[in-house]
Amino acid sequence: MSLLYPSPLDSSEQQIRLLSLESTDPTPAWKLHTVTLEPNLHFAALSYVWGDKSHTTNISVNNTLIPVTTNLAAALQHVHRYWSYEFPTKDPSTFRIWIDFLCIDQSNTLERSSQVLLMPKVYTSAALVLGWLGDHGPDNNHELKLATLAAKVLGDAFRSRKWDPEKLSSDLSWLSENAALIQAPVCDKLWNGLRFLGSLPYWNRIWILQENVLARTVLYISPNAMIEKSTLMSVCLMVSQALGLEFERRDVQKPEAVPDHIWFKFRPPESTEFSEIREIVRFWTAATVYGERSDAGSVKERMEASLQISEFGGTLLASDERDHIYGLLGLNDLPIRVDYSQETKVRDVYVEYCRVVLDMLREMDKRSYIFLRDAGVGVFNNNEDLPSWAPNFPERATGEPTLIFGAKLRLVYLEPKIPFAS
Repeated sequence: MSLLYPSPLDSSEQQIRLLSLESTDPTPAWKLHTVTLEPNLHFAALSYVWGDKSHTTNISVNNTLIPVTTNLAAALQHVHRYWSYEFPTKDPSTFRIWIDFLCIDQSNTLERSSQVLLMPKVYTSAALVLGWLGDHGPDNNHELKLATLAAKVLGDAFRSRKWDPEKLSSDLSWLSENAALIQAPVCDKLWNGLRFLGSLPYWNRIWILQENVLARTVLYISPNAMIEKSTLMSVCLMVSQALGLEFERRDVQKPEAVPDHIWFKFRPPESTEFSEIREIVRFWTAATVYGERSDAGSVKERMEASLQISEFGGTLLASDERDHIYGLLGLNDLPIRVDYSQETKVRDVYVEYCRVVLDMLREMDKRSYIFLRDAGVGVFNNNEDLPSWAPNFPERATGEPTLIFGAKLRLVYLEPKIPFAS
């Protein structure tokens, strides 16, 4: 056993490890604590992209220097400050945070496998999830600050009309009332900030989607900016889908004061929507399907929602190709055993996935085999020797989908009564 992990976690007792910040002078020093995941446990959890494993920085944990990715090291410089912002009356010494890379012994495949099963409970139990967007240097960090400002301006404008697309489309005075949205050069800076935010790799990771769907409260943070999840999601959904649909239905024409390129944000030509924002909205889409699964009135409806959730595995990236399946098990009912041992190959996981899905489909009145759209020979590279009939999620996530859906496939068509932020 290592100094960092003197004993393995007891999965039968739902044990996890949490980090505490022991000192900050001259540099942050952290300590690991083994605890039981109980209802009264107050802690935060980090949601982040691991980053390039070849670029590391040493940090102190249990008086031992541990190499972590530079992205994680940067996050650790800021998490305590944002926790204190969210819980200003809490004693700073009570700060505890769960971070997968440090709180799970990554060299212990049995522990990794058992902790993956606990991760859904970790993120639903966390009092706060901090979504680390990264430190991208002074110029790009300023872009993130502009993005949060843009979301605030848009949120205030939408809130003034009760987040009602009909009111927003019938009276466009909210645009002129918020000159920062339509007058250059400020408007271009704000919209470009939103574009940069949506282009970040944070929105394209399989585990991060699950973490966001399960979390009670999420703050998206960077070194000098933050925004709450429900506000950002509501703004992005309104801009990318709801307003455009209402403008189209009413055939709303562009006001003279609004530049063409800004108007296209709200009413774009077919299939040219604000693509970066769509990456963010995908989290809301997944949360909506997960809600349908949780509220399902029958076993068959729950199974159908579970299958829909599993298909997100082909749209998001993962470091371990098995995680295109494993990374969503906390959101669906697929009875697949998590096994990170070397004996379990990628091919084995996808064969098991197909078997489970086909077994579920046999129980359903309406059978959909859409999950096989990414199978076949000659469609994608097949580096893992997958059967020709197994969906190639790893390659689809990095390339073009087999089927391209047009702009008509939108969340607001599927779920017209989506709740926006208050």
